[in-house]
Amino acid sequence: RPPRSTLFPYTTLFRSGQCIPTLRKDGAPILFDRILADVPCSGDGTIRKAPGIWKKWHAGLGQAIHPVQLKILLRAIEMVKPGGTVVYSTCSMSPYEDEAVVAEALTRCNGAVELVDTSDMIPQLKRRPGLLTWKVFVGGKFFSSFKELAESDVNTARAVCSLFPPEDGEALRLDRCMRFLPHDQDTGGFFVAVLRKTGAVDASIHRNRVYDPESGRVCVRDENEVTNAPTEKESAIAKKKKKNYAPEIKNEQYRRVREANPAFFKDMCDFYRFSDDFDCDSLVTVSVDGNGAAYVVSKETQEILNAKGIEKLKIAGVGTRVFVPANKRDPEFAARICSQGGALAAPYLPERTIDVSLRDAIKLLKRTDVPYSELEEKAQRALEDIRRGSALIRYQPTEEDCKHHPFTRVPFIFPTMLCTTVVQLHVKKEERNNMLKMMGEGPMELPAKKKAAE
Repeated sequence: RPPRSTLFPYTTLFRSGQCIPTLRKDGAPILFDRILADVPCSGDGTIRKAPGIWKKWHAGLGQAIHPVQLKILLRAIEMVKPGGTVVYSTCSMSPYEDEAVVAEALTRCNGAVELVDTSDMIPQLKRRPGLLTWKVFVGGKFFSSFKELAESDVNTARAVCSLFPPEDGEALRLDRCMRFLPHDQDTGGFFVAVLRKTGAVDASIHRNRVYDPESGRVCVRDENEVTNAPTEKESAIAKKKKKNYAPEIKNEQYRRVREANPAFFKDMCDFYRFSDDFDCDSLVTVSVDGNGAAYVVSKETQEILNAKGIEKLKIAGVGTRVFVPANKRDPEFAARICSQGGALAAPYLPERTIDVSLRDAIKLLKRTDVPYSELEEKAQRALEDIRRGSALIRYQPTEEDCKHHPFTRVPFIFPTMLCTTVVQLHVKKEERNNMLKMMGEGPMELPAKKKAAE
């Protein structure tokens, strides 16, 4: 699940990485600036924290998943803009899953992709260069090249050409790949390669390379050549299975709140009085009547939601939830600010954001209800001009606060309900106690009734 964050331009989608369709806007493909391909792997780099992997590990694990990893990396390269970046990573130390995948992708792209030199980035992070050569274990023997395998008595069907080290490993600059070994810096094992797309690629990058016994070299398979073609009966069975078992994707329809319920949207704007720099079209909802939970999304996310081809992807979540339906007893408005979106909403709600001192912040965190009269005069004056209902309480530490409370260096923003005579923070008990601990204070005070019950 995506973490709670104020960074809202994200869309969480479900689909096999190698099968992600091309999304289009006005007929043109939507390409990305950066893509992280953290691919499925054998996980042998995580043996320190998952020792059970060692009992099941064998060389065939990496060889079996190698084709899938290659397809995902090639699809990522297709989807990134020229000049964009693809980061390929695994938690495996097997060259079959690491350098072999990167080398094959570079070879197929024929100069349109290059490895980036990252030696000057984060110098404190210890890393080792990528391998230039390795051997492949097939049929109980090690082989340095597919030619050597083809000339042996071992069945060549048990390995693919791309598993073997390339002849021009130095020219491909495989040494620019990064290997993070567990004993170098007390970490897990990890592999990272940063690739930059320098030109356009086409569908030919998906054509497999095969060994040509006549020339003794690995070459691209002729696109007109058909090997191991299925029979008519096999094709019919495969087509039937695809029809019967292809999952039907039913996504919730995200609509702008402005369009879903114009009256509700107008009341929301009148109540919260968004600042002029807030894009009201960034508020979307999945509720039928438009007055349910509202999410803030970026323009990029809106493009993806409206793109042709999005129906082929399962949408798991978009943006950051900012507003949720309020309780029926809440006096003024039917939508309140939720804790997840408080920090994001604060800059755009200047008229419903109240700044408080450290003393007031501690008091509000310790108690469920705080009368207006017990707050400092500055906060009381601010509360006089605000309509009752959902609002934000903001505490920004001063230099004096940091002297007495060294851990209080981060501003806090609390969603709150302004009732007739009291202020109620909408913050969970665990979160309150964590914040109080950072401020050097004791835990939250329980109301008298709850104390008696406990």
